[in-house]
Parts: sequence; C-alpha cells; structure tokens
Amino acid sequence: MRRSDCHYAVASGEGFSFPEAVESGLGMSVPSREFDGLCIAAFGNSAISSQFAADACGRSGILAHVASEGRLPGWAGLGTLVLVVSYAGRREASEALAEAKSRGCAVGWISSAQIGDAEDAVSVLPEGLSSSDAVGMEIGVLSAFLGKNGRIGPRDEVEASLPGLKEYRDVLAGGSVPVGLEDLRGKVPAFYALTDAIASARSWKAAFEPFCPMTFFGELTEFDHNEIVGWCSPNGFAGDLRMVVLRMSGGLPELDRTVDCMLEVLGEHGREVLVIEFEGGLASAELKAVMLSWIASGIPEVEDRWQAWG
Repeated sequence: MRRSDCHYAVASGEGFSFPEAVESGLGMSVPSREFDGLCIAAFGNSAISSQFAADACGRSGILAHVASEGRLPGWAGLGTLVLVVSYAGRREASEALAEAKSRGCAVGWISSAQIGDAEDAVSVLPEGLSSSDAVGMEIGVLSAFLGKNGRIGPRDEVEASLPGLKEYRDVLAGGSVPVGLEDLRGKVPAFYALTDAIASARSWKAAFEPFCPMTFFGELTEFDHNEIVGWCSPNGFAGDLRMVVLRMSGGLPELDRTVDCMLEVLGEHGREVLVIEFEGGLASAELKAVMLSWIASGIPEVEDRWQAWG
C-alpha cells in the first residue's frame, strides 16, 4: 500500500470549474413534488450525480434508488417519483419517462434537451457543458430539488461543502495533485470507495474510461475474498492493473478497519494499492473526490502546464 502525497502542479483543465457548476445548479429554481419513494433513472455520466444524491439521501435515512441506464425496478409505481437524469438527452431517457408514466409514477426530468413534457421538467440545463461541469450542475440541481421537497441532507451538506471544495480546487490549481495518478492512463485502473460514497468511484471510472483499455469500479465492503484472490493471482492484465482506494473522512470506524484489513491482505500478496484520502464530512470529501477524478484524468493532456513540484 502507498498513500499519495503531493508531486505535480496543474494550471488548468477539466474539472477546475466543478465547484462553480455545483453552486450554479444549487441556485436554480426547482419545482415541488410530493412522493413517497424516489427512483432516479440515470444515463451515462448522469449516474454519478444521481448516485451522489442517493448517497446523501442514504446518510439521512431516506431510500433513493438509482436505476442505471433507466432499468426501473419492479416496485416503482403509484407513490413513486421517477426522476430521469440525462444531460445529453438520450432517446432511452424519454423511453424511461414513458414507462414510468405507464406504471402510474409521478415523473420529473433533468437534461439539456427536451426529453419529456415541459410541465414535468425539474431543470433544463445549459447545452455545451464539459463532462465535469455537467455532473457538477446536476449534483447542485438534485440537491436543491431534494432540499425543497423536505429531504434533509443533500442541499445543506452540499451548500456547506462549497467553500472547502473551492479551497481544495485552488490548492490543486496552484499547488499539486496526488503522486501516482499520472501512471493510470493507458493502464487497467480499478477504483474503490465505501458504500456511502460510491459516486466517487463511479466518477473515477467515467473520467478514465476514454484513456484506458478497461476500467473498473466497486464498493467496499462488497470487495470480497474472491475478488481479492482474483486481483492477487497472476493474469494477463496483472502488470497493468492499478488499484486505487478512495477514502473519505467521517465514515464508520468499523468500515475503516475492514478496509485496513483488505489493504493488508493485498500488500501481503504483493499487490500495491494507491490510497487517496479526502478530508471533510462525507459529502465534502466525496465532492472533492469527484472533482479530482476529472482533473487527474487530464494530467497528460496538460503536460505543458504542469511541472515537477520538487
């Protein structure tokens, strides 16, 4: 196991306007909706923002299910709000809205395109946003929507996190990013986070996917014995495998001990793991991890704008 320290300075690139995108989304006008259960049907990178909202709801004792790529669960029906989130406005998003309505669900949508009826729109986002800014704005909008509709947690957590998020961005822009991240592109990275911050691992997978032959993400403590054995055993990709564990402060001590044990076992089998730690409450730490994923994936593209830190 190795823990990251600071080594590279990056001037600009994908991810650096993420805090402002979150803040902009948080300030958007959103409607009121009454619902008993919430299902977020997410498409593409919108699964990151949707998972962040679900993570925050879970910490507040509220059940929010993310239906990746619009696969609605069987229980979605009367009393359920199906919120469809697709920044690009994929055709499947409109189909998910239609299916939800056919089941008697209340519906809403967030997109840069007209994917449903105007009266069902929660927010119409600006076109042409970068991937990281689209995710950030969706996080803000979802947090504002849940906060307005009596779901405590997401809005307050995100709003309180913004000063620290901007400060962290400024440190990255004028200082450094963790060492070891420059070695991930072109390899086979596997990103892991605890269950209550799984949006961060989703984000790292999405950010690096265009630059790697394969990428993986998973949640701890679902990382089980068989998976550990699989990563430790020799295979065709063993030389290119790069394991990254994203650790958030403010989690449960029992889960931290489980992760420590996992890292110890992997170390005994010679599998090096890059551990990146994020400070703050869980929401603040997860937002920092999401932002860093996009910044880190762009390091080789801004090579003329970073230098060895010494």
